[in-house]
Amino acid sequence: MSLIHGGMVASRKKEGFKILPDDVFLVSYPRSGNTWLRFVLATVLYKDAEINFTNIHKYSPEVNRFGRDCLGQGMPNFIKSHEHLNPDFPKVVYVVRDGRDVYVSYYHYLKNKLPAGMPFRDFLLWDLKPHGNWADHVGSWLDGVSGQKLLLCKYEEMHLDPVATVRRVCDFSGVDADLESIRIALKKCTYNRMKESEINSGRGKYETGPEVFMRKGQIEDWKNYFGDDEKKIFKAKENEALVKLGYEKNATW
Repeated sequence: MSLIHGGMVASRKKEGFKILPDDVFLVSYPRSGNTWLRFVLATVLYKDAEINFTNIHKYSPEVNRFGRDCLGQGMPNFIKSHEHLNPDFPKVVYVVRDGRDVYVSYYHYLKNKLPAGMPFRDFLLWDLKPHGNWADHVGSWLDGVSGQKLLLCKYEEMHLDPVATVRRVCDFSGVDADLESIRIALKKCTYNRMKESEINSGRGKYETGPEVFMRKGQIEDWKNYFGDDEKKIFKAKENEALVKLGYEKNATW
């Protein structure tokens, strides 16, 4: 059974953003761990740089926000995107996270922009433009890209075995990184260090959402937010993708 992506129109690259053959795009639905992996990979490539939220776009640009102003010394370049399927991307690392945790994190991230007092249950029914719902986004990539061009990277696997996960991404991307370099990068990019960096340096051009970008980063935090109503709403739109990706064994969780 394929993941249906609801006929979403593929979004296009930012005007003037030139895609190079060696580019590797880090794609995800928002709040899925893309930023964490992006920091780690940039640190692997640029060992001597002090990477933070104000300069990350120079080492790993984001196609939806900025032009190609990265340094370009660490080819291939890792480029962040939250776009739906874009066949122009030569290689894609698709970062996926349990959709239930995604929505909990997204709810808190967008809270300052939502109607005052909106409960989490109502957020699950919210029209999340421009990204649509989680299952549609996941399906657009997993159904639309051949295996040789796409590597699926689970947020949960990066938590459980970060060295192996980053090594797999490097191998897929053509990055010759030894295990020590990966371990050092992971130590520099722990959750606490990234949170401290955000507090100390701010987010610069990224300061368009709420005050806090780094929230919890936990696995299965959704269990604190999903009651019977929330489960029913989520299952109606997202359950096929949840089971397909192995986050639940069957549809009756």
